[in-house]
Amino acid sequence: MAGERQELKRALGMKDVLALAFGTMIGWGWIMLAGKWVELAGVAGAILAFVIGAVLCIFVGLTYAELTPALPLAGGELVFSYRGLGYVCAWITGWMITFAYVGVAAWEGPALVTAIDYLWEIPRAGYLWRVAGFDVYISWVIVGSLGGIILSYINYRGVK
Repeated sequence: MAGERQELKRALGMKDVLALAFGTMIGWGWIMLAGKWVELAGVAGAILAFVIGAVLCIFVGLTYAELTPALPLAGGELVFSYRGLGYVCAWITGWMITFAYVGVAAWEGPALVTAIDYLWEIPRAGYLWRVAGFDVYISWVIVGSLGGIILSYINYRGVK
């Protein structure tokens, strides 16, 4: 019936949530970029950056730890901003999160291909263009696209 609150089906168990949280927090992008960071900032600069990032992550985690039990609804940041700041801020929050996820997704394809190339060299075939000093090849685009499709399928099948 329209207007009634709908309950979502709980599809993830505690182990699933912990695995997702751990993978999200740790990720593998920092492993791929750590050498470049040390090269650019030096060892002390890279360590300082990790410490600052860790402190900021602690504040974000504490915020979620307080807000999630207080507002146990699907929607996360959208729900939090709607309840605290109203419709307009929630709308802006929703779009900013969408843009952030699109930005991360655009970075994940090349990062995945770079990681695979470290393990097994991917032939550089079909030169397309140069971006930020990096040559882009169709062979890498295909591998990154296939990786994105596979991960999308896994996510679609894994969490409904």
